[in-house]
Amino acid sequence: SWADLCTNVFGDRPEACTVKTSTLDHEMRDIHIDFLKIDIEGVEVEFLNGARNILANDPPRMVHIEIYPQVLEPTIKILGEYYTHVKRCVVTKDEAIRLMDVQAPLTDSDIDHNHPPTYICYNST
Repeated sequence: SWADLCTNVFGDRPEACTVKTSTLDHEMRDIHIDFLKIDIEGVEVEFLNGARNILANDPPRMVHIEIYPQVLEPTIKILGEYYTHVKRCVVTKDEAIRLMDVQAPLTDSDIDHNHPPTYICYNST
């Protein structure tokens, strides 16, 4: 369940509440998005499903997204439908930023594992 996915954020006894939601397709339907930053704590797939019209017809030039490990595979699959490049972005121990293939293992000794990887999506021009 979503509560199980987010235990580390909300603790082991989250409380339920009702929240009005919408989609990016609805809220931004007439506005071009140049850069999109997504940090939504485990509901990346639901968010992207609500942005499919924008992604298909007027995609942002770049997306920077944090992805919960539990939803990594389906999130990467959706992003790959709209972007030719989906790269893992890691911080190295010397504080450089490295773009890596999504499938590359995170075992390099120079990667700073205190900074979880994020992902950059873009299309070649």
